[in-house]
Amino acid sequence: MVEGFRGQSGFATFGMPLHCDFYAPDWRLIIEYDERQHFTAPRAEALSLYPDGLPLGFQRDEWISACRAIKAHDRMVNKHSAGYTLTMKKTTLQIDEELVSRAREILQTKGLQATVQRALEEVLALDARRRAIEQLRHLDGLDLDQPEIRAEAWR
Repeated sequence: MVEGFRGQSGFATFGMPLHCDFYAPDWRLIIEYDERQHFTAPRAEALSLYPDGLPLGFQRDEWISACRAIKAHDRMVNKHSAGYTLTMKKTTLQIDEELVSRAREILQTKGLQATVQRALEEVLALDARRRAIEQLRHLDGLDLDQPEIRAEAWR
């Protein structure tokens, strides 16, 4: 299924790390926050194949609807794209080498492209975390203030 969307069968390339939101190596745990970029057509298709009655921590139909509404671009590299995704382009920028050097050290990246990419990812992840915190602070769109819901959350 994914091969039909992406034009490739592999998910990760050997030797190239996958980026995730949180990683706890001692627990062998990866936590991935569902940000907008995850709501893609391939994900909607995959979710539609889940068996009915499968216990999930989310409402499958709501996630499928969100994927169809958001229509995020699938970010996996296509083998015919010379290393670029549909949302990437080659460009020329003037960059402060001092800032890049400091960012490279903090982000533990190698090279300008990796440093800029990781810095942009970090900014977007920070924004997503801030929005999630605000949503929790104000219970915006959440039903956590309802006792019956809270009681079920701590089973």
